[in-house]
Amino acid sequence: MATIGRAEAIADFGWTRVSGLLGWLLWLFVHILFLVGFRNRLSVLLQWAASYFTYQRSVRLITGETPRRVAAGEAGVTGAQESAPGRVAQR
Repeated sequence: MATIGRAEAIADFGWTRVSGLLGWLLWLFVHILFLVGFRNRLSVLLQWAASYFTYQRSVRLITGETPRRVAAGEAGVTGAQESAPGRVAQR
């Protein structure tokens, strides 16, 4: 399952594929379903509804310098995965 845009998503289950608004609603339902607790589900649903109707978009940016790798053998670690400097900014 993946969202493509506003009210657009695709869900591929192997035996069937759903896209568009129906895929987006299915994505929304599954993500809400996997949250623990009624209060969390209600809170997230209300936040998503407010963001949807107000066209509010949040963006997560990683800013700052990416630390250099200490040894040449650390090829699998990126700067975002390390616990080094960098700020996460949210709009």
